[in-house]
Amino acid sequence: MFFETYQSQKADLDTIKSAIFCKKVIKIDFYHATKDCSEDGCSCENRIEMKTILDFYANLYYLLNNENTAYYEQIVDERPELYEQYWNLIDRKWKVQEINKYQNPNDLDIDQTDFLKQFHEDVQATEDGKALLVYLFVWLFVLDNHFYTLKREYECKAKSSLPIQTVRGNLLYKRTAKLHTFLKERKDHLKPDPNYLLLRNYIENFHLVKANHHYPYRVHHVRTRSLKFSDLQADFKDLKIGFLPGKFDLHRDYQIKTEDIKGDRVPFFFEGPANPNEYYAEVVGRFKKLLDQNPHFILLPELFTPLPLQKQLNKLLKEHRIKNISKNTIEMVLSGSFHERKSAIINETVDPDPIYNYAQILNGSDKPLAQVVKMNRFIYPKDDKHAEPFNRHPGLEMNAYDVRVITLLETVYGRIAVVICVDILNTDLTNLLIDYHVDFVLVMAMTPNPGRGKFLRVIHEVSEKNQAVTMICNNLGVNGSASGKRVVVNVPSFALFSSEESDYVETIGNMFTLS
Repeated sequence: MFFETYQSQKADLDTIKSAIFCKKVIKIDFYHATKDCSEDGCSCENRIEMKTILDFYANLYYLLNNENTAYYEQIVDERPELYEQYWNLIDRKWKVQEINKYQNPNDLDIDQTDFLKQFHEDVQATEDGKALLVYLFVWLFVLDNHFYTLKREYECKAKSSLPIQTVRGNLLYKRTAKLHTFLKERKDHLKPDPNYLLLRNYIENFHLVKANHHYPYRVHHVRTRSLKFSDLQADFKDLKIGFLPGKFDLHRDYQIKTEDIKGDRVPFFFEGPANPNEYYAEVVGRFKKLLDQNPHFILLPELFTPLPLQKQLNKLLKEHRIKNISKNTIEMVLSGSFHERKSAIINETVDPDPIYNYAQILNGSDKPLAQVVKMNRFIYPKDDKHAEPFNRHPGLEMNAYDVRVITLLETVYGRIAVVICVDILNTDLTNLLIDYHVDFVLVMAMTPNPGRGKFLRVIHEVSEKNQAVTMICNNLGVNGSASGKRVVVNVPSFALFSSEESDYVETIGNMFTLS
């Protein structure tokens, strides 16, 4: 029967209660009284060791972050008195005993004799699995409310705060982002969120993410301390973005090197501009104009900025910040990428010397705020209109695969992910961005039209599932194209914004005519 298709191990209430503390438990269905452990016939006697309050919280999150969220909603609909009963009980006990504890990242050790003992006793007192599920959810909510001060400590003072390792994986604090405030204030405009039953949508301060081994990427968190971030009072709609996609032609303005055909594809890479002096002068001139307009972020596109030019732009940014120290609002610049040898990037001889599609995130300091590499290769489609050899064979980008790191910037604007072109189309990467609850996804691209097809579908998905803003700065590679978009911006629940301009500065509010 459809309503009896549960294949997990059926368990009595006492076993379910023991499984809450089981080291090998994978999943508990409290509603149907079933459990799964990593070992068949597990008796749940091998208990997980929880040393800190965040271990305790992560264990609750781990057990509840599945269909139990839907079951919780169902139970509260059927028995609303349970929520109020347990909230009053737990909130009162917590405030009496623990209110001044666990507010500092360096003082999180849990009270094994009092706190955990009381929790065990309350678990044993629940009369059935459904009541137990509500009890655990209320505990999660009470802790989450209390953790606001702890989150602020992590955001402001902890030096190496992310990820926070626990017995159940890594915890991240949810950024206090102006984007979220803006979206909440415009609930009348928001479309229904089909993912509203995700547990992270129920909590405000900390959420559990999958371990890195679930993804073919590593995550690198970078905290930013800006000259102006602490003073930023502007509304989200006043966030000003500068784009410099340019108007260069793939075959006229770049030197493209190819190697012997492999299979049916021609390996290729961009060696540099065809006329470096003219190319650099045009980019620098346009960049200076953007600096004068003082946007918060500046984005340049993929395969646009060779490493020497990236360094030159950072020097100009530094000079601008010094000259305009009292009124500067530029927080970061996505340099745009180019194909670079490893030896050029690290400034030493290496063998072998692979090629990376490489970019920097600049803030005018001597060292880049972060580095970004493209982790997936672009296949240049065969087309009779292309120059040799792409008129006979498709091309395969030669960027190396060995650096697979996603950089997440922790800022007061929110958690910002920066990626290069087709990486955003990779399913594992988009799932990671959703899991890590990013607030902005900034994409440096070179594609015929990022405002349609796969790019459009993916940016909509990431924006809606994450309630995130997605921005693309795109090097069309074809000057004078009538259909391609150079700038694409998506804000959740609003119509897509796009532009064909070669340089563009505007506030989010004016892009979307937000009042």
